[in-house]
Amino acid sequence: MTNIVLKPVLQTLIDLLVSEAKLQIGLRKDVESIRDDLEFIIGFVKVARGLKESEPTFNIWLNQVRDLACQIEDLLDDFLPELGCLRHHRNASVAWLLKLTQDGRHLLKRHNFATEIKNLKSKLADIRSRRETFNLGSNSSPSLSSTPSQRWYHVAQDDALRIGYDEIVGIEDRIDDLCTWLYRAEQSLSILAVHGGAGLGKTTLVRKVFERLKDDSFTSSVWVDVSKSQETDDLIRRLIYKFCKDGQEIVSELAKRGVHQTEDLKDHLLGCLQEKRYLIVFDNIWHIDQWKSIRYAIPNNRKGSRIILTTRLEHIAIQACEANDRPYSHQPLSHEHAWTLFCRKAFKSRSRDSCPSELKGIAESFVRRCSGVPLSIVAVAGSLSTKPRSYAEWLKVDTSFSFHLHNMNEIYLRNAREVLLLSYHDLDPEHEACLLYFSLFPIDSVVKCTKLLRIWIADGIVERAGRYTLEEAAEFYLKELIQRNIVVVCDRHLNGRPRTCRLHNLMHEIIIAKAKDQNFSRVFNEAAGESVDTSSKRIRRLLVMDSEDNIPKNCRLTHVRSCFLFGLQVFPKDSVSDLCSRFRLLKILDLEDAPIEGLFPKEILDLFHLRFLGMKNTKITSLPEKFGKKLRNLVSVNFKGTSISRLPNSMLKLPHLRHLLVYRRSKTFFGGKQGVVMLEGSMTLNNLQDLSCVDAGEGVGGIIKQLDTLTQLRRLGITNLKPEDGSLLCAAIAKMQYLQALHVTSSHSQEEIHIQIIHIPSTSTKMPPSPQPLRHLRRLHMQGVLKELPNWISSLVSLTKLKLGCSRLRIDPLEGLKGLEQLVELVLFQQAYDGEDLHFPFGGFKNLKKLDLLELLEMRTVTIEEGTMSSIEKIKFEGCNKLTVPSGIHHLTTLKEIRCIRMPDNFCDQIKNRDQEHFPDIITFG
Repeated sequence: MTNIVLKPVLQTLIDLLVSEAKLQIGLRKDVESIRDDLEFIIGFVKVARGLKESEPTFNIWLNQVRDLACQIEDLLDDFLPELGCLRHHRNASVAWLLKLTQDGRHLLKRHNFATEIKNLKSKLADIRSRRETFNLGSNSSPSLSSTPSQRWYHVAQDDALRIGYDEIVGIEDRIDDLCTWLYRAEQSLSILAVHGGAGLGKTTLVRKVFERLKDDSFTSSVWVDVSKSQETDDLIRRLIYKFCKDGQEIVSELAKRGVHQTEDLKDHLLGCLQEKRYLIVFDNIWHIDQWKSIRYAIPNNRKGSRIILTTRLEHIAIQACEANDRPYSHQPLSHEHAWTLFCRKAFKSRSRDSCPSELKGIAESFVRRCSGVPLSIVAVAGSLSTKPRSYAEWLKVDTSFSFHLHNMNEIYLRNAREVLLLSYHDLDPEHEACLLYFSLFPIDSVVKCTKLLRIWIADGIVERAGRYTLEEAAEFYLKELIQRNIVVVCDRHLNGRPRTCRLHNLMHEIIIAKAKDQNFSRVFNEAAGESVDTSSKRIRRLLVMDSEDNIPKNCRLTHVRSCFLFGLQVFPKDSVSDLCSRFRLLKILDLEDAPIEGLFPKEILDLFHLRFLGMKNTKITSLPEKFGKKLRNLVSVNFKGTSISRLPNSMLKLPHLRHLLVYRRSKTFFGGKQGVVMLEGSMTLNNLQDLSCVDAGEGVGGIIKQLDTLTQLRRLGITNLKPEDGSLLCAAIAKMQYLQALHVTSSHSQEEIHIQIIHIPSTSTKMPPSPQPLRHLRRLHMQGVLKELPNWISSLVSLTKLKLGCSRLRIDPLEGLKGLEQLVELVLFQQAYDGEDLHFPFGGFKNLKKLDLLELLEMRTVTIEEGTMSSIEKIKFEGCNKLTVPSGIHHLTTLKEIRCIRMPDNFCDQIKNRDQEHFPDIITFG
């Protein structure tokens, strides 16, 4: 985490030295000295990472380093706009005049800057010498010593096992399922890899399976607890002790030899297991290399042997398994089972009805907070079992839960906290910072993944990796947190990409506390009982809930970089002014859903460093002409759902802008939303990744003529497209070789969209293929008259979602779409097809999961051949007044849901009477 603070400061110093070659000689040397010291500290912290728990003094030193880095960043951010205001004036006479009027103040500013740099240089030297004086980080190696968290893990693990034996709840069917799989007649070695988040009860589940199997059909069995830092040799020795006759003597003899000891150990283990039918459990594998190092010391002797491993990391479970193996995702308890476990621990009773009626409501709240995680349930219920059974006492725990979680006397909660923290401490600094960002979202909130990624990028947490964009790198960060079972996916797109996510509540509480300890962020919410620290610490990020009045007036907040406002009912204009004056160094400002009306608050224009501005669903009506000139550092802006109809010309020249999201929503607009007008002018948005949505404008071409300069676009939305714009749009799209999503809407339902031809080069020649436009396109939405399906659509090898509306297609489009092997969602709506028959051919649409047929007014029959749509899960029929029940629908054995909305009575009667036997529980009507 410390390096996440230091790296941006170091980069700013480097930029300063490069751009300001005329710095005074003494000042330049001081800046270079600070740069060199920071480079050393970054390297040292990277090597010594992991020691902060075992050396409290080292942790104090890290806090001092972070605080000083923040001071340096504050000074640089305060000084750099002075330089920037001169550099941004290209006109030499204007720059000279400005310099003449500001020269005295500018010189004073430089003098003060030089003085502060000297002070900071001296402080940094003190911090370096302090490390050497106290010999910090030199006494032990983090790879060889267990941390307190690791030691607590074994204590809590033993407690969990004792709980598990006599109070197994909700996993009996899972135990039966796994035992049945392991019992099967397969003679080859089989591996069961159980993965899931901290505290889900993986060890309890596998221990129960192990106890049932070990004496039944295996000649030898052993359970091995694996620690994060355990060496391969140690694991193999433990197996030899258990499996080999005279194992201790063998290990001692090999230790005397020393040379090639690891290979000798493996050879001996292979030999003694060769004739055995064995069962081995490796509990808590942390790294894939840890697994690989022991996997090939264990023979596949074709005697029906089995290996079970547990891990928190999904990718380890997947990589550990081969063709005949089974990765198994262990899920949280259902609410019913969670309630049963809670009652057993809180009230010492096996009855689900043991909860007193006056505590029922608050007890339900605690159970929901635990999110079905057994360790959390046991910890919370165990702690409550020591409290008087009164509503007032339990309410105290509820309103000050964070305090109880970190109270050392609360042994149940303390143990749970330490187990959960193991996952946190195993993260790289970048992933750690990404996880801490969840502290800026309210507990229980579901976070949209795209918003989260954009905030990470704007904050500078994400670094480019090779040829990957920042957005792709951010996706890798999120994927890592998900695979580690720390972040929970709430909803996925049909192609499997996460749409929304959250943290389990107990983990969320822990992350909020960690963020506060490391001065990463702070929550201001008096209504929820959050304490407000008015110390002089340099708070970097704020979550302000319910009211801006919760920001304490006596708290020094000039150094805040990120501010998130959530749940505000009122937000007067003078509050915006006050916020901007207090947080003048802001880089991230999220005002989504804030009750702001009318003109854009001009005070925001003074936030020179602003990189992320979220004003989604506010009632802003217009932007000032100076918007782009004043906020030149913007990376991401979101004005979705506002009343903004046009963008100022200055927004066409934002060099760092990556995401421009702005459109109006209304039922009166064709397609439900209307893009904004961008005036014609010189466009220098070279880094733009996302443009959604822009109005095609008046006259031939309009803004469309300039889109061909946006060659880095990943997402493009256009509304009000006219027929004469088609050729220009096709030419622009042909240059967008990275485009992943395209949304095109005509001006009204009768207007044609002329985008029939987009040149996609063939890759069938022997020459290396040239970059193809649309080869990355995953989502395509076209609303407007086409009459014929554009032939380039059938070449979209990456397409996963296709929506066609008002297309008035005269020929069945399914023949041209059947070969799109990645397609998982198909929507035909509002007379997309004017024909009477749709035919789903054999072998087509193999991966289609969702099909919507909406308001196809002329369609009478749908034919579904056997062998088509072999993965379909959901079908929706709406407003197709002439349609009869599809022929062959009973072939769709994977269907989970059929929805019928505003369909004729005879259709509903037929599908109920004829197909109820095939789909008894999945048909719904609306």
